[in-house]
Amino acid sequence: MVFYPYNYLLFGLICNFGGIGALFYSWKSTLQLKELTALLGWSLIMAAALNWIGLSGWEFGLLYAITLPSFSALLCVWLSAGIKNRR
Repeated sequence: MVFYPYNYLLFGLICNFGGIGALFYSWKSTLQLKELTALLGWSLIMAAALNWIGLSGWEFGLLYAITLPSFSALLCVWLSAGIKNRR
């Protein structure tokens, strides 16, 4: 298979946002599958970390694996925030 950096980038972003979304869903959900959804989320974040390491080496890959999930979580919280009117 030929090394295409944009494949690693695309798959890393999908795993990163999917993992954070699954963790956020398991946190807000009242379903019985909370543990399974949380496990899926952490697995996707680890897969994203492996992609970042494969894309940029272990030095910068670990940096991306640490910082990008926090920015993804911030985006997830910002998108789900609602504005309530004061009386």
